[in-house]
Amino acid sequence: MAADEILKQNLKALIECGQTEIAQWLQTAPFSQRVESMQAKDGAAVLAVDGRLQDSQYFPKRQIQELLDETLVAYSKEHQAHLFGLGSPQLLLDALKRTGRLTVFESDPVVAKAALEILDLKEPISKGELRFLAPFSLAMGYSPSLSYLLITHSASQRRQEAAYVGFRRRLGGPKKLTLDETGKTRILIAPPFSGGSLSMGEFLARAALELGHASKLVSYSPALIAQASALKDSGAGSAQSIFKKAAEEVASLAVEFGAALILCLAQAPLDARAIESIAQRSGAMTAFWFVEDYKRFGYVKEVAPAYDLFFHIQGDLLNKSLIDWGVAKAWYLPLAADESVFFPQTAPADYRAVLSFLGAPYPNRRKLLVEIARFWKRLGKKPDDFKIFGIGKEFAPAELAPHLFEDGRRLTPQQCPLVYAGSRINLNIHSSESEGFNPQSAFVNPRTFEVAASGGFQIVDQRPLMEGLFSAEELCLVSEPSELSAAIEHALKEPRKAQAMAEASRARVLKEHLYAHRLSFIVKSASI
Repeated sequence: MAADEILKQNLKALIECGQTEIAQWLQTAPFSQRVESMQAKDGAAVLAVDGRLQDSQYFPKRQIQELLDETLVAYSKEHQAHLFGLGSPQLLLDALKRTGRLTVFESDPVVAKAALEILDLKEPISKGELRFLAPFSLAMGYSPSLSYLLITHSASQRRQEAAYVGFRRRLGGPKKLTLDETGKTRILIAPPFSGGSLSMGEFLARAALELGHASKLVSYSPALIAQASALKDSGAGSAQSIFKKAAEEVASLAVEFGAALILCLAQAPLDARAIESIAQRSGAMTAFWFVEDYKRFGYVKEVAPAYDLFFHIQGDLLNKSLIDWGVAKAWYLPLAADESVFFPQTAPADYRAVLSFLGAPYPNRRKLLVEIARFWKRLGKKPDDFKIFGIGKEFAPAELAPHLFEDGRRLTPQQCPLVYAGSRINLNIHSSESEGFNPQSAFVNPRTFEVAASGGFQIVDQRPLMEGLFSAEELCLVSEPSELSAAIEHALKEPRKAQAMAEASRARVLKEHLYAHRLSFIVKSASI
C-alpha cells in the first residue's frame, strides 16, 4: 500500500474512534524533507530526523527487544503503558505487541506524520488499543487513569528534551504547592547571571518577605559565573556544563532551604534536563516567569514544557503557542515595580531634565530620538534640558551628541529611579528592530511601571495589553510616532495636568502593580 493511502487509512481510523483533534493535527502537518525513511539490514523501518538516524541502521529490532525486556520487566495489566516518541516505528509495533494497549506521545507532527505513513495501524486504533497524544493533549490536562509505565525512545528524548520532561511530569500527576497553616510557603528564586531579570530577583525576594513567605535568592558561585562569562566572551566551555553545574547549585540550595516553590526568571542558566534534576532532588514545584519577547528569544520553547507553572507577559500572542508546546499551566502576568526602589524623590541635578529618555539603543529609538532632538531645537529649548541616558555614544547618531548624559553610558539599576523621578517628561518608547512603534510584540515594558511608581509623568507608545493596566488619565498614550512632538508640547504647556496624571499612575501601581501583587498571583496559581 502506498504511503499516502496508509496515512489516509490511519487518519480515518483516528477520526472514527474519536481522536479527531489528533487527526487534524496530523493532516495540517507539512510533508517535510526533515524526515526520511529507510530500511535497516534486519528489515525494520528506520527514520532519520534532521539528518540523524533514530535507530540503528543495522539491527534495530534486537536493540528494541533489549529495551522492552528491560522496561517491561515489571509490566502487568494494572499498568497503563506509554511510549515517548514516534521516531522509531518498529518500537511502536513491538511495544504494542508486548503490552496489548499503548498510549503514544510525540511532540513533532512532522515525525508523527512520517511514522503513520509507514505503519498500517487502523486495526489497533479502531479497537481502542492504540491512542495518540500530542502537546495540546498535555496542555488540556491529560493524566493517566492507571499506574503508568513509560517506554522511552532515547533518540526522541534527545530530540525533544523539554517535551519529554513535561510528559514525565504529567504522568506523575499534578502537583500542588505546599502551604503552612497561615497560607505561607518557602520560595527559592533563581535569577540569571546578569541583565534586567537579575534585579527582578531582588524585587521578588523583597516581595516574598513583605507577604510573609520565607524566601531565598540564588547567588551563583564565582567559579560558575566566571565560566559562563568565558563561554559568552570566547566560546570557551560548554553550555551543557554550565546548566549542569547551575542545576547542582540550585538543587542543593533548594534542599538546604526546604523550598516548596522554585521560581526561575528569564535567562536563568537552566535547560530542561537541569529543571527536571532540580525538581526531582528538591521535590519542589517549579515555575518560570518569562519576561521577554518569545519571537526574539526562542529558547523559551526549549524550557517551557519542563516547568510545572509558566508565567509570561505577552497575553494571547503567546498563549496559543504554549498550547502547541504542551504547556499545561500558563498565565499572563505583566511586569511590575518595587516601591522601595521606585518612589518620588528629589534627584541630584545631573539626573534632572525637562525631557528625558532612558533605554538601550534599538534602531527605532535612535531614529525617533533624532526626530525629537530636531523638534526640541525648533522649540528653542536648551540641549541640556533634553537628556538621553544609556543609549551609548557608539550607537548614537551625531545629532544626539548634545543630549547624551556622560556619553550615553549605561546607568546602574540604582540610578534609573533618579532619572524617572527627576524628569518632568519621561519618554517611554518600546524597543523594536524596525522603525517606528512595534505593537505586534504585545507586552508592556518594566519602565512603564517603574516611571509611574517613581511619580514620573510619561509619554508611552500604545500597546494592545495596556488596556486594563493603565488608562489615558494615567499615562499619555500615543499611537503613532508622528504624535510624539504634539504630546511633548502639550505636556510642556500643561504641567499641572501632567503632574495629576503622574500622581494617578503612581496610585494605580501602588494598588495593582507591585511585585507583591505578582508574587501573590503566582502563589495562588500554584496552590490551585
